[in-house]
Amino acid sequence: MDERTIYWSRIASGAYDIFVATRMSTSEPFSNVRPVGELNTNGGLEFPSWLSPDGCRLYYAFVQPDGNESDIFVASKPK
Repeated sequence: MDERTIYWSRIASGAYDIFVATRMSTSEPFSNVRPVGELNTNGGLEFPSWLSPDGCRLYYAFVQPDGNESDIFVASKPK
């Protein structure tokens, strides 16, 4: 991994959503913070878990709003 992209969860709109930030090099701070809208839901909790070495697959946990059920999903994008 090139350590230029980071994914994390934080509370937004009353639920944990996945965010991403990038940087040009490892000596610079992360910027361009934005929510990953394609993965965030209304009311559920999303937590990123693992990013593939090529940066094309993100595994994440989703917890139902009532907290009684959770699932693991994988999101993919072309290289």
